[in-house]
Amino acid sequence: METVNKGPEPQAWANHRQTPGADYEATSELKFSLLTQQGFTCAYCGRRIPCIDRQFHDNKEPRADRMRIEHVIPRETLKTAEKRMIYENLVACCPGAIGYIPSKKGFASHHCDLRKGSSEIHFDIFDNNLPAYFKYVTNSKSQNAGAVIHVNSHDLQVEIGNTDRNSLESDSNVLNLNHPILRINRMAIIKAIEQKAIAESKRHSLNATWWKRLLFHFESMSENVKYINPETGNEERFPAYPAYRAIACFYIRKKLRACGAS
Repeated sequence: METVNKGPEPQAWANHRQTPGADYEATSELKFSLLTQQGFTCAYCGRRIPCIDRQFHDNKEPRADRMRIEHVIPRETLKTAEKRMIYENLVACCPGAIGYIPSKKGFASHHCDLRKGSSEIHFDIFDNNLPAYFKYVTNSKSQNAGAVIHVNSHDLQVEIGNTDRNSLESDSNVLNLNHPILRINRMAIIKAIEQKAIAESKRHSLNATWWKRLLFHFESMSENVKYINPETGNEERFPAYPAYRAIACFYIRKKLRACGAS
């Protein structure tokens, strides 16, 4: 998991917030600001957003939402409109319904904001040291491949979701970040990096410089996405972070330590 770095509040949202009688509203300008500041990735799982997920009812109809705006401190606990509109408490999340878990319906298959609902999380997603509190299982042969694990707290490990299928419906599994499909997608990133490393090693000797360049790719908004700019009404390209970059950065940092680089 990577730190969410909040940029300045957009003027359009400040204007809305300061309008007499206003309350929280997911405006297009608010969505655009959160997406661009987060590099078009989900604050919790790191997926590319916007995206379309499916509900897990019998009709399997696509969800209407392409993203969700999350109140990190739950909106239900914020008793005034002023508090519900605090920009620093808002982040962009994916729809939270990446795929159906066999024999598990609805709630058990949800993740991120959709799963969290009015629950609280007990870590600070805005903490600059956040990546140091999590590790990932990057060994593809492990039964827990792709899992994210909180380093120091068993309670928080339960909160982000462990890999025990019997725990999926537990109310304490607040974010369900170890949803099977999320784990598969994370491992796809690791396998792609491994293939890049093998190809590079055939041409040159792998060294810290190569790994640092790769780390920079994942740490920066090195990709781009198309999105409708609400200010112009036109589809434009915007810089974006690579999807699932947290596990990639964790893996590359391990490689750098093995090279003796800091």
